Amino acid sequence: MGYSKLKDTIVTSKSDDGNWFLDMLSKKASPEAQERIKNGVRIDQDPSFFETSEGHKVAVYTDKDGNTTVFEEDLKTLSEDVNLAKFDTQLRECGLEKYSRVSFESINTYKFLKNKFPRDLVPMFEERPIAYFYGGTGTGKTTLACAIGRDFARRGHSVVIRRWTNWLTQFREVYDDSSEMVITDHMKKAQNAYILILDEIGTDKKNNATEFEIEQLSRIVSDRYGNGKPMILTSNIDTDKLERIYGAQITSRITDTTKSIVQRFDGETDYRKNRRAALIQPALETF
Repeated sequence: MGYSKLKDTIVTSKSDDGNWFLDMLSKKASPEAQERIKNGVRIDQDPSFFETSEGHKVAVYTDKDGNTTVFEEDLKTLSEDVNLAKFDTQLRECGLEKYSRVSFESINTYKFLKNKFPRDLVPMFEERPIAYFYGGTGTGKTTLACAIGRDFARRGHSVVIRRWTNWLTQFREVYDDSSEMVITDHMKKAQNAYILILDEIGTDKKNNATEFEIEQLSRIVSDRYGNGKPMILTSNIDTDKLERIYGAQITSRITDTTKSIVQRFDGETDYRKNRRAALIQPALETF
């Protein structure tokens, strides 16, 4: 039985002395399933297991008529596991595998959050979907971005994370004067993702950008900004240098205080060498 069919099933139960089973059903079953339970539809208490192509398992129950069913809550957990596996795959593919274990539970708080915690940033994306984290190397920018990305993935949202320079190279490889459709297809994941994370937009040594790079970044930023789609950008350069390199149009969208979170990370201490270094960060500039 395919996964799509499982998603359409509901939980049923047999009415016997298995009170523990009925108690569990009463908490998890849909209203339709509750009605079927009242009507005495029978189901095995001992489940078999369905395994997806990703190797994840979910409990499957069979009623007296041979109909296979599954808990909606189990499917939600399955979806969470699949999303997190996809997120970790992206981290490996873009050279960020060391962040695969980063989560809100594994990182320290930041001083700029004052009496709040990193996870308190998440609700802010509903009103201000663009975040620009900038500062020195190793100060916790990518760590925080990955923790936020993992939280979105855990809650079932699609997440795309890329290192900008590597991704830009991929764009160039598929681009020529007659391949506009090709590069448009190449960007679909960025456009369709619930949240997009672009790591290392600009470096200290970067003083200019090609017309091609500016065009691609402008398309991405304009799409996310105009449609209110969450996006996180990390960079080593401040907003003044960002404007000198990429222009006023891109920068104005990234730094729009009504739609963005702009935060400077102190570049004097290496967060990767001292896990509490981020505690010295200044107050969040738009918090």
